[in-house]
Amino acid sequence: MDPMTEATRKDLVPLGRNGQYNILWSARFASELGSELAFLGFPLLVIATSGSAWELGVVTAVFSAAQMIAMLPAGILADRWNRARLMITCEIMRFVAIGSLAVAIALDSYEFWHLAVVAALEGGLAAVFAPAEDAVLPRLVPTPQLGAAIARNTSRTYIATLLGPALGGILFAVDRVLPFTVDAVLLIASAFVLLFLRVPAVSVESTAELNDEELDASDPVGRGRQLFDDLLGGWRWVVGHRPIRTTMIWIFATQFVFSALLIVVLVRAGEENTTPGEIGLMMTCYGVGGLLGSLAAEAIHARIRAGTTVVWFSWIIIVPVAVMSVMPPGIPLGLTLGLVGFCVPAAFTSIVTYQLTNTPDHLRGRLSSVSGAIVGLAGTLGPLTAGALVASGTGVDPILALSGALVVVAVFATSNRSMRNLVSH
Repeated sequence: MDPMTEATRKDLVPLGRNGQYNILWSARFASELGSELAFLGFPLLVIATSGSAWELGVVTAVFSAAQMIAMLPAGILADRWNRARLMITCEIMRFVAIGSLAVAIALDSYEFWHLAVVAALEGGLAAVFAPAEDAVLPRLVPTPQLGAAIARNTSRTYIATLLGPALGGILFAVDRVLPFTVDAVLLIASAFVLLFLRVPAVSVESTAELNDEELDASDPVGRGRQLFDDLLGGWRWVVGHRPIRTTMIWIFATQFVFSALLIVVLVRAGEENTTPGEIGLMMTCYGVGGLLGSLAAEAIHARIRAGTTVVWFSWIIIVPVAVMSVMPPGIPLGLTLGLVGFCVPAAFTSIVTYQLTNTPDHLRGRLSSVSGAIVGLAGTLGPLTAGALVASGTGVDPILALSGALVVVAVFATSNRSMRNLVSH
């Protein structure tokens, strides 16, 4: 390690005492916890009011579609607007939407169309918030601490994912309005905390920042062309920057396999007549493993070069996934899932840290939106592929097939010089 870098590290204020980072972390945690309450509350409300499978499918699809549609323009907004104000605006708009639903439920005037509109706003505005947060993070945290900050952000997400469904279920059991009321309170609290966020005008890691062309409001054709160019800007950056492009391919492949794997595991559990409680415990093991892995990721990232971490992860993860093919559903399979979940955060921390530190500030929002779109696409294709594998009747174990796919990913990571040479700190 460079001695100057080591000296710089010793002079840094500990991340736990970085007030601006803690403001961002706390606001985002409240936002994510609220999202988990809403994501569970939407289907529970449909089941409690109409029990319609059609309505249940529509509200879930509307939420997901709004996220996907909003993802790409979200990057442009994050790169062109004041990012702190954008996040505050998103939280206030979400507060109004969720609050209106809570009022309607309390007044016994709930209508399904209202829920569908709120679900669309919740999904879309959450998608707009995410790139703004990702893009502002490197301005608040010095480069040597960025990996640690990303690891802590990952643990925040796992905590919200573990707490949200349990809390939402308890609140809904008490009164169906409570999950949405608490969500609204969390959102306005997030917006209030963000009022104290002060983002430095110049990125802390001294990355050269390029200025986009100013939009000419008097030239609508030119303005439209510039906005279209902005929309493609993130994709051009990813395609044109070989190491970034390589990391995106790796992210897509691993996300594709993991999303397919979870579906296969759930299907197998159903075929083995596993109880709902055991299935829930299996998924909890996966979440707890991810949380513990995110806590360990900070130390791993500080000690091991990014490329080495990714290559090691790509090979190590094959073993527990392959072992799952012979594990019976229930606790044994859940513990194996937990091991898989533990391994994931360190590699993703290294990848995301590299991407943010090697992307100009004026493109970070669009980079985040491209990454989100890629993850969303993989998360859509993975389950579809899993369903096809299970229904194919070829006699090939779907888990072993996915293990084979991970071997391909590992060979790709090992043989690719850009991936092996990743350095994010």
